[in-house]
Amino acid sequence: MAEPLRTAPFRTALVTGAGSGIGAAVVARLLAGGTEVVALDRSFGDLPDDGAKRVTGDVTVAADRERAVAAVGDRLDLLVNAAAVRPTGPLTGTGEDDWNRCFAVNVTAAAALLAAAAPVLSDDRGSVVNVASAAAYGRRSLGAYGSSKAALISLSRTAATEFAERGIRVNVVLPGTTDTGMLVSARASGTGTGDDRSPRNLGGRVLSAAGVADTLLQVAGAALVTGAVVPVGLLPWEW
Repeated sequence: MAEPLRTAPFRTALVTGAGSGIGAAVVARLLAGGTEVVALDRSFGDLPDDGAKRVTGDVTVAADRERAVAAVGDRLDLLVNAAAVRPTGPLTGTGEDDWNRCFAVNVTAAAALLAAAAPVLSDDRGSVVNVASAAAYGRRSLGAYGSSKAALISLSRTAATEFAERGIRVNVVLPGTTDTGMLVSARASGTGTGDDRSPRNLGGRVLSAAGVADTLLQVAGAALVTGAVVPVGLLPWEW
């Protein structure tokens, strides 16, 4: 495993989707670097106690978001929105409930959490990173998911303009195919790579969640970057 990133200038952080995948990897990297982390997810499964302040809840529920923000205290340096759901299927076979849940988790909750956290986001050093996907640019059988991620990109760029006067940066990352539970589900539905090879990725291999987390934190710590859409491990024609 790569050495943990130790240079992120964050005293406090709030990470959603922290119970698995990229979210969990971001939490691990931040804790290794000395950041105080509030982790929000519906379940933390078998993850060992790592020292994060865990808030078990649903990002779509206002009371759960408020509990997470309250757990941060009066200063938040970094907000990472990694929580997501990924319904699959053709457009004509995707039900309204799937569309609504997808947008509620992937877009509306991110916007609502940003609004809830805004009063405590640190002026002149605060950073927000939203985790989107190349599916935002159109992928077969990922209409709802891709549309929600396209909306998340638009939301992020709007937030970057509105928070700029406070010196708070908002960026988006687009991870390539990554070894997470979501990839396991994608394989089961026939929309994910069947082994550790991925022609979409730099080097042709599935990315590790820890590697994506390291790059995400580099984006988060880039003092003069805001409103950027940053591919992580993706080849140029994939986004």
